[in-house]
Amino acid sequence: MTLSVLACGMGLFLAALMTHVALWNIFHVRKEIAWLAFVFIVIPLAILALLYAAGLLETVFILAAGMVHLALSAVYIQTYPALREDIPSIRILMMLQANPQGLSRGQVLDGLARDQLFDTKVADLESDAFVRVRDGRMYLTNTGTILATVFLLYRKLLGSETGRG
Repeated sequence: MTLSVLACGMGLFLAALMTHVALWNIFHVRKEIAWLAFVFIVIPLAILALLYAAGLLETVFILAAGMVHLALSAVYIQTYPALREDIPSIRILMMLQANPQGLSRGQVLDGLARDQLFDTKVADLESDAFVRVRDGRMYLTNTGTILATVFLLYRKLLGSETGRG
């Protein structure tokens, strides 16, 4: 039963991942985090609930497979924003690859400043309804306030200073 539980949990995750990739390629998805939660948590749990209601799988099997799936999905949902971002370290490597003659430190920093690394992040925060713009100024929404508070508390717990790496 252990291998079948693992296969079922991983199968649900892979099905959710394929669904995620297909939806993101077909549609311009707004509120990505909410949709990720729907694709990776709501739909698979509904499938498991239907299989249980139909009597096709045992309770212990469904709970175990669901936990495997939820563990993989939680990790993916947490890392997805970082994976899709333009990472400065990778940007530097790509700039250096495009310039085999080399670049000075100043040229690298100038190149990063011109590329507007955070423009997409600001647009994502607006799209996910964590911030809103009114009269040319950006404000946290209620959801954004909750998220910021959670991260500030987490950073405080880790002993990290506000605004530092």
